[in-house]
Amino acid sequence: MINKRQRHGSPYDRGQADAFYRRGYHPHYYEGDSYKTYKYEADEMSEDQLSDYLAGWHDQMKLGIHKEYA
Repeated sequence: MINKRQRHGSPYDRGQADAFYRRGYHPHYYEGDSYKTYKYEADEMSEDQLSDYLAGWHDQMKLGIHKEYA
């Protein structure tokens, strides 16, 4: 069983991805797979979902691993 934070498109996943790709802090998540299902913006997110996004963002930033662009 996949942890809710590990699901592709989850708030945690999107926070990690935004930090990895240096896209800026922009809380959001997808109902299902990223870019294929409905995108929820920050104003549609619960406090728990916003916290999960922030956790994903901070966890990735702590790792210090980011996409390297040539």
